[in-house]
Amino acid sequence: MERVVLVEGDSPVLVIAPHGPDDKNTDLIAERVAVEAGAYAVINKGWKRSSHVDFMHDWANCNDVRHIHSDVVKEEFLEPILRFKNRIKKKYDENVFVLILHGCSDTVRTMANDYSLDVILGCGAGVPPSG
Repeated sequence: MERVVLVEGDSPVLVIAPHGPDDKNTDLIAERVAVEAGAYAVINKGWKRSSHVDFMHDWANCNDVRHIHSDVVKEEFLEPILRFKNRIKKKYDENVFVLILHGCSDTVRTMANDYSLDVILGCGAGVPPSG
């Protein structure tokens, strides 16, 4: 099985699913969104989240900048993101809209004190990071 699936698009949208098998169904959702929206996509389907990189066991956190700069993870995950970003900017002469999909666990629902929470839109920038 391929660890990373790429979807060619025809719009200035790039969908990224960094946690694949660890965030239940985000890989499937990302692929469906990309196909339906005509978006480009880089989807982790095989790298299992880990505190360290071990390409022989398919371990890497594709949402950790230190991991995605490791040789194999960089080649499989980061470089396609950069290629798609450059292709979109060249083809559409505009900014790239990046949609990063993550799962929403019960931990997040508890922190938000909202057990009906299914979707969070926003960014994680800040100190402390926020959704």
